[in-house]
Amino acid sequence: MAKLIILEDFVDASAGAYPIRNLHDELIRHQAWVFDPYTTARSQRRLHVMAGSDLVGIIEKICDRLRRFAEGKSRVIDLDTRHEVIGGGAEWKMVIETGIYARTELYSSGAKAFVGMRKRDDGRYTYIIGKMSPYILFPLTRINSALNRNDTTIGVGNAWGGSDIIGGSPVICPLKQGKSCKSQRKRVFRILVIIGYHRISTSKETVP
Repeated sequence: MAKLIILEDFVDASAGAYPIRNLHDELIRHQAWVFDPYTTARSQRRLHVMAGSDLVGIIEKICDRLRRFAEGKSRVIDLDTRHEVIGGGAEWKMVIETGIYARTELYSSGAKAFVGMRKRDDGRYTYIIGKMSPYILFPLTRINSALNRNDTTIGVGNAWGGSDIIGGSPVICPLKQGKSCKSQRKRVFRILVIIGYHRISTSKETVP
């Protein structure tokens, strides 16, 4: 149980992006199953709209799975690390995230920072910007400030932001799939170019 709690602490502190060398390790697969009710709700962006009773339900499910883990009756699930790299630089990647553990695989493969896109059920996109530690030279604060100056869709209490290792787009994102989403993707790239972390390629794969 102690090892599971320590592992979950690392994963939680890194917003699910802790670099794990062996993604098929039995402990990480147990951890994925125990906390799956939470990670699934988080990946689907449902936590901020859930009622109190729904949140209590998630906590109760996790408590039950922790009990089963302590009794040796835990199940395991494989980590879903699916993602598509659409840009980036030497030590950072811009990706479309599909799997819940896409960031874990990115860091495990050597990336030090990332810009992630995740499609929501309503057709809109959530953007996440992160780095492995505060000591990685990838200025999230400057990036978020630059995006806020250039994003006309933000408002009071609904802007780009986060911590010194993870952050992203506003919770209420008005941009849907299509030309407007493509425009926002280009805007993210443009800000990163201005700050000096990416040189836009002329290939179609760079800005889909």
